[in-house]
Formats: sequence, structure tokens, C-alpha cells
Amino acid sequence: MQRKRYGDVSFEVPDDWVDFSVVTLAGGDSKKFAPSITVTRQESMGGDLGAEAKRQLKDIKRQFKGHKLIADSAQTLGKVQAYLLEHQMMSPERIRVRQLQYFFRSGEDLVVVSLACAESEMQTRRPRFEEIAASFVLHSS
Repeated sequence: MQRKRYGDVSFEVPDDWVDFSVVTLAGGDSKKFAPSITVTRQESMGGDLGAEAKRQLKDIKRQFKGHKLIADSAQTLGKVQAYLLEHQMMSPERIRVRQLQYFFRSGEDLVVVSLACAESEMQTRRPRFEEIAASFVLHSS
């Protein structure tokens, strides 16, 4: 059995279970689209991290109308090697959204950190988003 911890809660699950956890935090200081961070985990396919990140684009384009890839590049997330995809897309509420999506590996998992806000607010929110991204630390389990 492996022990999983999320905040102040922990529990044991079988060793062969895969962590597909999702963590979302949002701010309430926007009248357009709540700025947010979402962290997800999935099984990594291995290989080049940039190629693995770009494989996600097909699903993103299918899920979000008006999707446009703004930028993609190798980055550092805190002290972890990562790959960044920057998206522009339309929310279901018809708000144009900008999202910074960082991909990195933790063991055999692919971890995706997504920071999003209204397109019109990205210029003022980007420094804070970059500060959040720089604060990530990968802890050994």
C-alpha cells in the first residue's frame, strides 16, 4: 500500500493505483473570469517533454472554441525542468481566456500546472502567475 497526502488528509491505496488528482484554487477579484491555478496528474508517456505537452493540444482544441496556441517553450518551474504552452481560448461563458500551462514530470507521472485568467487581465496578472510558477517545489515522496 502507498500513503497519499492531500493537505491535512492522508490515506492508503494499493501500490498499483495511479494518482489522477486535481487541485484547483481560484481568486475572486475579477468580474470577468476568476483567476485560477489547476494542478493535475496523469501517467507520463515518456520521451521528450515538449512532444508530450504538444500531444495535449488535440484535446484542448476539441474542448475549447477559438483555441489559439500563443507560445511554447522549455522553461523552469521553480527548480524543475518544464515545458510551457500558452493558450488563448473562449470559455463556455464566452469570455476570452489566457492560460499558461506548465508540464513537468514527477517520477512516472506527468504533472500539469495551469494558470488562467481573462485575456484582458493577463498583462497585469502575469507577474503574479510567474511568481506562483517559480514557487513550485517537487518534494520526494
